[in-house]
Amino acid sequence: MFNNSMVRNLTVLGQNLKHGDYSVKGFESQIIAERKMPSDFYQYVGKDRDHKSKPKGITTVDKLEYISQATCKMLLVEASFKGLYGFPFTGCSQSSARAFFYSTLIKYGIPKFVTPDRTEMRRLIIEHFYYTYRLLRGER
Repeated sequence: MFNNSMVRNLTVLGQNLKHGDYSVKGFESQIIAERKMPSDFYQYVGKDRDHKSKPKGITTVDKLEYISQATCKMLLVEASFKGLYGFPFTGCSQSSARAFFYSTLIKYGIPKFVTPDRTEMRRLIIEHFYYTYRLLRGER
């Protein structure tokens, strides 16, 4: 999916994953990135957080608990902070969104990355995945 001549033997997966939106072939349970757009981020933070989503029956908390067990885990939000906190029609307050970010890091150990730039997001994914992939393979 991503092309980078420096990254050999690294196959980034971005579809048909059981957990998360991106992973590395052969390391699907150890390298996980969850990507959100502002609209589905607020659903993720709000109504899906503690309620079973249809049809999978999985809550946001269920997803976070699984992702937290991975060696490399990331929550990516494709938006600017200003744009992310400017969605008043969602029914989710800005303070709730900020609290969610804090809890993903403190409770689940999942760092957040917020950028409206898709190229920057791809770079973040590749860099994190590449170094984790090498670590898991025992490379330096």
